[in-house]
Amino acid sequence: MNRLLAKITAAAGSLALVGAVVVLAASPAAANLTGGSSSYGASAPAGTTTASPQGLATSTGPVLVFQNNVNIAGLLTTGLTLDTASTVAAYSRVTSVNAQISGGGHSIGLVASQVASTCNSGTLTASANLIRPVLTVDGSSIALPAHPTVGQSFTYSAGTVTLNNQIAATGGGVEDQAVHIHFSSPAQDLYLAVTTCNTSSSSNTITVTNPGSKTNNSGTAITPLQIVATDTDTSQVLTYGATGLPAGLSINTSTGLISGTPTTGSATPSTVTVTVTDTSGASGSATFNWTINNVVTVTSPGGQISPHGSAITPLTITATDSNPSITTFTWSAGGTLPPGLSINASTGVISGTPSTTVGSPFLVTITATDSTGRSGSTLFFWTVT
Repeated sequence: MNRLLAKITAAAGSLALVGAVVVLAASPAAANLTGGSSSYGASAPAGTTTASPQGLATSTGPVLVFQNNVNIAGLLTTGLTLDTASTVAAYSRVTSVNAQISGGGHSIGLVASQVASTCNSGTLTASANLIRPVLTVDGSSIALPAHPTVGQSFTYSAGTVTLNNQIAATGGGVEDQAVHIHFSSPAQDLYLAVTTCNTSSSSNTITVTNPGSKTNNSGTAITPLQIVATDTDTSQVLTYGATGLPAGLSINTSTGLISGTPTTGSATPSTVTVTVTDTSGASGSATFNWTINNVVTVTSPGGQISPHGSAITPLTITATDSNPSITTFTWSAGGTLPPGLSINASTGVISGTPSTTVGSPFLVTITATDSTGRSGSTLFFWTVT
């Protein structure tokens, strides 16, 4: 017995499946399954959505091919759209339905503008919706309800039609079959619009390679950092995100490339967590430290000459920071100024009266420190005559 999520189409050419390993088997020869123009759409919430044995029926012209055990999550095909933006609602929809099963002197046909099932993974509830459904059994037409109750069924000599059929899904949750046509003789089952909703986690495993600790300077563009991740389901499309990135850096959500120019240094490193997710809801992450240092540049005033015993003209030392928002520094000379001179720790102004020539010329080191603790220095000679 085949259980199928069906697509019936009269279009020529085969429907290529991408990213899934499927088992192919021919339609049962004893019964004929034919169809008119149709298309389908399916979506699944994050998490496992396979209810084995679940399948997909496609056609190459008038010949149907059954592809069994297809995992809807992560599967994109021509005519199929997958929407995992919501982790709650999932739907499977078949439009322009014209399906016919015949054999052994009996026939069952279903024509509808749309057949759909919807699941809510949060409450594990499901519903079915049919638009203008007409069932034909051995030549007699019956109008089906648009909003069938759970398990509403119609039994005929040709077989049984069950609407809004709900069963326990593999791995937990509910599988809803909007339409299940069981053809009696020869036995064949056709499923239209099958949706599985559950709260199980994806079985995929995503491994994110930790890039290790990083150090860069503010004001200078980094060498782009590529985040590398692998998924046990190689058909999956990965999405990248990051928290804790230093200001000025960003991650490309499609490629995982981190780039930009850090704008702000810090006394402590940033803790960065990169998270990679796939369309089934599986995720993996890596955490590392990223240190951004400011670069402090002190301008040298050049060599100085001053007579001892006379007050000097105050000398202002200047500095810049690679973080342009930092304009004030803490200044020091470390005892290298000629005796009698000192530097204002807040303004960087050197003043005073040289008191001796002993030790001249003096090698002076002036250091500026910013608010993050980063510093820069300049050296020059000061001669006292």
